[in-house]
Amino acid sequence: MAFFRYICVSFLLVTLRRRLDDTNLRVGKGKHTDSFSETLKNKHTMIKHVLKLGALLLIGILGYNYFFGTATEQENSKKIFGQVKEVAVSVKNLVKQEKNKFDAGKYDKALQKLGGAYKGIRDKVSGIDKKLLDRIDHLDDRKAELQKEIKEVEKSGDVDKQEELQDKLTKLVEDTEKVINAIK
Repeated sequence: MAFFRYICVSFLLVTLRRRLDDTNLRVGKGKHTDSFSETLKNKHTMIKHVLKLGALLLIGILGYNYFFGTATEQENSKKIFGQVKEVAVSVKNLVKQEKNKFDAGKYDKALQKLGGAYKGIRDKVSGIDKKLLDRIDHLDDRKAELQKEIKEVEKSGDVDKQEELQDKLTKLVEDTEKVINAIK
């Protein structure tokens, strides 16, 4: 077991050294580089390769221990893979929550625009058409109800209700367009 690890580490170190030599020859064209930016490029490339090889080495050792290691090594590898899975699930949930917050912000902007449109329509038709004012009040009530639902969904984080909210918002916008067209 220890011999196999020694061989793996030796192989990776030799590979790393060859890659670094190849990188130095490609960037510096076989001569010493005097440029500071080229030196930084070489260091950046070297660090990138070291990190990649380190990650490969870590995955290789974990994989070897998972399948061929002793009972405690297999148990530790299973625990590590389980923890990695938990982290991946947590990241996935975090991304979903952030997307929901972003979508909620989009709804808020759309509802603010609708509120401004309702106010402008009220100003134009006040005293002219009572029936049209009642329709605008009804649309404004629907908008307020939709805002409450959006806040509830933000708190609960329910993804399934978002499609329903999107449909309600679309219907509200369509009804608003009908009222605007009735004024013209």
